[in-house]
Amino acid sequence: MYFKIKTFLLFLFTVSTVFSQQNTTTTLSGKIIDTNKNELPYVNVTLHSVPSNDFISGTITDDNGAFSITPVKKGTYKIKFTYIGFKTKEETIYIGEVSDFLDLGKITLEEDISQLQEVEVTYKKD
Repeated sequence: MYFKIKTFLLFLFTVSTVFSQQNTTTTLSGKIIDTNKNELPYVNVTLHSVPSNDFISGTITDDNGAFSITPVKKGTYKIKFTYIGFKTKEETIYIGEVSDFLDLGKITLEEDISQLQEVEVTYKKD
């Protein structure tokens, strides 16, 4: 009887240890490119909660268009990509507990032609 209780307690300890080691946060990453497959540096990447739209975290892309946001807890989020001269892109994503990393791959931003207008520079000499 004593052996069975000891074995059962060992089993419970092992199971609780395995479940306690499950991932509680995830690193979210990806790469931003334009329609010509050029990497876009310094794109604003923001993460918002769903449905409240509260700001959770944010970053900018590096010189190669890559970004990484960490730590991100399990849940549903809206990720937003903004860049001057390009259309804002939003996607809804779900972060689970299965993996330490979630790579969104390449995200393509389209140019916003309506923002690209003529600029006139004038100079007045005193």
